[in-house]
Amino acid sequence: MAALNAIRYCEPLKMFYERLREKGKSFKVAIVVVMRKLITLLNVMVKTNSCWQEQKTNSERN
Repeated sequence: MAALNAIRYCEPLKMFYERLREKGKSFKVAIVVVMRKLITLLNVMVKTNSCWQEQKTNSERN
């Protein structure tokens, strides 16, 4: 469920998911890859005791 919400509301993970789908990955494969990426990101956040900070894209900066 976290991966589904991530691809809806988290822009970097949404773009990552869309790139996977464009490369021809099936829905289930792309969701599993997003799940693994989300777990990796969360593990790093716990290890470094940091909070989520979404990076702004070039279009948002202008």
